[in-house]
Amino acid sequence: MKRSPVLPVLAALAALFFSACGIEDFIYLYPVVNIPHDPTSSEDESAKYFCFTTRDSENSSAEPDNFKGYEIYYRIYNTASARATDVSAISTANDSNPTGIVTVLTGRNYQRMTSTKRLTNYPLIPGTGTDRTVYIRLADYETVPSRIFAGALDVDSLPSIDSSEDLGIPLRTMDGLSDASDTAFRFDPEEFDSDDGDVSYSTSGDGCWYVQAYVVAYGYDGSYKSIYSEAKSLGAITLPLE
Repeated sequence: MKRSPVLPVLAALAALFFSACGIEDFIYLYPVVNIPHDPTSSEDESAKYFCFTTRDSENSSAEPDNFKGYEIYYRIYNTASARATDVSAISTANDSNPTGIVTVLTGRNYQRMTSTKRLTNYPLIPGTGTDRTVYIRLADYETVPSRIFAGALDVDSLPSIDSSEDLGIPLRTMDGLSDASDTAFRFDPEEFDSDDGDVSYSTSGDGCWYVQAYVVAYGYDGSYKSIYSEAKSLGAITLPLE
């Protein structure tokens, strides 16, 4: 029986279609799932830090050429109600379109956190092949400084760490800029202004500040376009109004 030339043509067109759509090259980044500490609502100064465990081993094994590390997005509020409204909306968006969540975060004026040691580097927390504990303290507490640490950490023994685990002092980003030498970019309540781009402000504030943060795994595709995992809430740290 003579073979119809239509079938191979259709097969070739189908292959071209799926290739052009990028289906064969779909890249999935595993989100953080282990968040052992939630500082939300805590008034205990020792507990005012963000913490999570990375999924470097899975991400680096699954996407060795595309996975690059983790980014933190934050926003500063002076009312719990405004924070709760945004958290609810972000949660809904995260469920419906997780890989597009960074667009939602930035649309609600969440900013990318940076640090004194990673000021011009992306991502904030570089990926490795080994899972690590990440600890972020925005304000000094007794002997523990304001720092981002990432490594095989024993949180209870801080600040006793290897120097390679110190990623520097966490910094704000405003209008796309951050500056390690300018104290305005520190997470210091004295530096928070109502018209700052990373601040949600109401004249009927709660008398304190809330810093809400999210973590996303970060990488890029074959065209060097940024890609992200779904976002995971790290909770909110309450800072005094000064």
